[in-house]
Amino acid sequence: MEEQKNQQNQKEEQKREVVISAKNLSKIFSGRTVLKDINLDIYKGERLIIIGGSGCGKSTLLRCLINVYQPDCGSLKFFGTELVGLKDEKKMDEVRKRFGILFQNGALYNSLTVGENVALPIREHSNLAKSVIDIMVKVKLELVGLRDFGHLMPSQISGGMQKRVALARAIALDPEVLFYDEPTSGLDPIMTAVIDELIVELNKKMNMTSVVITHDMASAYRIAHRIVMLYKGEVIAQGTPEEIKNSQDKFVQQFTQGLADGPIPLRVSSKDFYEDLLEGVRPNEIR
Repeated sequence: MEEQKNQQNQKEEQKREVVISAKNLSKIFSGRTVLKDINLDIYKGERLIIIGGSGCGKSTLLRCLINVYQPDCGSLKFFGTELVGLKDEKKMDEVRKRFGILFQNGALYNSLTVGENVALPIREHSNLAKSVIDIMVKVKLELVGLRDFGHLMPSQISGGMQKRVALARAIALDPEVLFYDEPTSGLDPIMTAVIDELIVELNKKMNMTSVVITHDMASAYRIAHRIVMLYKGEVIAQGTPEEIKNSQDKFVQQFTQGLADGPIPLRVSSKDFYEDLLEGVRPNEIR
């Protein structure tokens, strides 16, 4: 029965359009492998959640997907365009117009009003008249429930409202793919639920693909079509929220249930503690 279910899932996935495809993707910093042989297809219209502990490679993977980091090996295709080794800035600009990003801290410009923040990418990437841009800004702010706040400065609204403004800016150009970096970080439970609901609504209304980096399992279960878990730079599990919730993998259980005891260690040092303390010290110097 389980084998038949897996075969059915594979057939369904083959029918769906792949918008992002990573094959054997690896990233190394100063001799340390942060991502190792990542194989991941992201499908049109899905809400994909990427989870994992601090230092597992989530943010590095996100930066590779948006071409901030160039992978050291492997392939990364965005709507069929190979990004690894791409040096044609014109082609890269065309790719960038197809995705939006909600940064963890919102990254609003404090010197601009809420409306001006949302208008910025439209002004940068189009020649539309100011009156048309103003209409587009109102539409985007309405989608996040903040149409009446366009005249205020970011400092005059709450942290949760700033996140929603940043989300309005991220969808300003109607992206086909929207990346979220810890979208609910630092928010209270009510505002977290609001942001989660917005992510789901925008995914449906705008028919976009959503890729969400988070460590908040309540949000992950509310949002996801599919969840992928990273550990030490590798994909160790993926499946529907129900499959992840019921996984018997000890690493998955420890992370999703927030358990202190388990195979994921508190300390991540590669060297023995005493060996590290005494490195470079000659035996005759120890008294």
